[in-house]
Amino acid sequence: MLFEWLSSVNRRRRHSAFGYLTPVEFERRLIASSTLSVAA
Repeated sequence: MLFEWLSSVNRRRRHSAFGYLTPVEFERRLIASSTLSVAA
């Protein structure tokens, strides 16, 4: 139960290492920029 809560919070919490984005938003932007780089 604690692990589930921590995992949930950790995905939504902003991280300074990611430019204060959530891990989900950071990954979304990383994938989008990678897709654009390959397409160019």
